[in-house]
Amino acid sequence: MSKIFRKETLTILLTAASLVLVAAAVELMLSLAFAGTLFFCFTLLCVAYMISTDTSPAYKLGVCVPMLIFPLYSWAYFLLLFPFAKKRKSVFRTAPIPEEAEPVRRFLCSCGFACFPCENTRLYPWGSELFYSLLESIRSSESFVYLEFFIYSQGRALDMLLRELELCAGRGVEVRVMADAAGSAFTKPSGFEKRLAAAGIKLKFFHPLSLSGISRANYRDHRKIAVIDGKYAFFGGINIADEYFGFIRRFGVWKDGGAMVSGAAAAAFSDMFLSLWEDSAVPQSIQSSVSPTEAPLAQPFSDSPLDSVNVGLQVFLSLLSCARHSICISTPYLACDDEIIGALCCAAGRGVDVRLYLPHIPDKKYVNIITKSFYEKLLSFGIRIFEFEKGFIHSKNMLCDDKYAVISTVNLDYRSLSQHYECGCVFYGGDICKELRADLDGLERDCISIPLADARKTGIFVKIARVFLKLLMPLM
Repeated sequence: MSKIFRKETLTILLTAASLVLVAAAVELMLSLAFAGTLFFCFTLLCVAYMISTDTSPAYKLGVCVPMLIFPLYSWAYFLLLFPFAKKRKSVFRTAPIPEEAEPVRRFLCSCGFACFPCENTRLYPWGSELFYSLLESIRSSESFVYLEFFIYSQGRALDMLLRELELCAGRGVEVRVMADAAGSAFTKPSGFEKRLAAAGIKLKFFHPLSLSGISRANYRDHRKIAVIDGKYAFFGGINIADEYFGFIRRFGVWKDGGAMVSGAAAAAFSDMFLSLWEDSAVPQSIQSSVSPTEAPLAQPFSDSPLDSVNVGLQVFLSLLSCARHSICISTPYLACDDEIIGALCCAAGRGVDVRLYLPHIPDKKYVNIITKSFYEKLLSFGIRIFEFEKGFIHSKNMLCDDKYAVISTVNLDYRSLSQHYECGCVFYGGDICKELRADLDGLERDCISIPLADARKTGIFVKIARVFLKLLMPLM
């Protein structure tokens, strides 16, 4: 029954029903001259407005074509999908920027995200390692525990977590839990809210699905943050669901993980959490600390759809542009526009060893079709593509020249890069870079390398599906 109510299944069913209703309504409405003219003019206005917005050309195309094909889609889009919440101008204060700083560091400093010394960091190559370390930290908490995840799913992992949180709250520790209202809508157990309330745990659903919140329904909280006493912060790709920790098998072996930072860097993640807890309209967490100049360093960052800067996208592009020797990226999806694909090809064209680590067993087959549509171009530029043969990769990591590492929640798809609240951290040198290199080397041994000849073997029906799916890619 849970599979029937999964987000993807409901989306497909609602889309199919909408197409039937749209076709019938359009036929009826267009039979009336006045109504047909009204719908046609409204559609043109919607298309003209969409073209004038400050978004990528691919996103505009993905929205405008359905509008022109199905006039009623214009109404549905502006009522349900179009972000009425206006994007704000950047309100960042610039953090101190050392003259010798790397491009990505200078960019993040210009957005107000300061660097901090890596006092105590750790990479968790697997979600189970992060989960048990998080539980241990929660047990030793003294002041507060802040948890923010996209998905809380019924199962063993959530039960283990809730038991620890109840014990924390029982001894006077302040516990706050934030969940995305859409991400956890069909996965959280019944009585979830009552159980937390009975334990004295504060719960907040981000952007609840309601008519009053329709203007921001398209903006979701995709971040994964756990802060303990402001001293330790955990983040990365994991959600609170059994498959992330190996308690159950979904799509083969689930490869995911994250990282932990301490000290001032952990306090920065605490600020990120509170910025959405106190006021979800706050676009970013502003740091005012002085940026140190000597590596190893950690630079936490967050991204918001309500400002004018796509922070996550620019972090990737900055590192791709400054790479000299190697770039390694693990991501569950590759459904982005030509800007990132072009940057990958450009890096490979100037001699950088570019390697992509992707799932062999996808969780969303339609996104996997889009991902593989880029294989031929990427491989022809000398980029090496590895698929995790044992299952599904959900980690979102990047390693540049073995000197810069990015651990984040950012997928390489449109929604993650422009419509979601995201977070992550850039590491400059230190143990994290070495640990990530070791993890990627181990991952590669469990992967199959995709040859160019295989990427060119594509059936006619798959090619046709790619055309339509890539057209609608910005809306997925």
